[in-house]
Amino acid sequence: HNGRFKGGYITRHYGAPASGIHAVQMEISQQIYLSNSSNYEYDPAKKHKLGHLLKNMILVMLNYAPHY
Repeated sequence: HNGRFKGGYITRHYGAPASGIHAVQMEISQQIYLSNSSNYEYDPAKKHKLGHLLKNMILVMLNYAPHY
């Protein structure tokens, strides 16, 4: 929607690793969650699979993060 990868603005702006604040920026191709047709509709099966993957990734990051 907003164009191609813009060089890590989110990670540079919000991340401060020296202060314990880490940022993750992910680029997700539309073909991962949209139908293969030209009408750009969500594909429920693809959307579910992507949601499951993202949830697991977030849980891994949360388990890795130090708890203050």
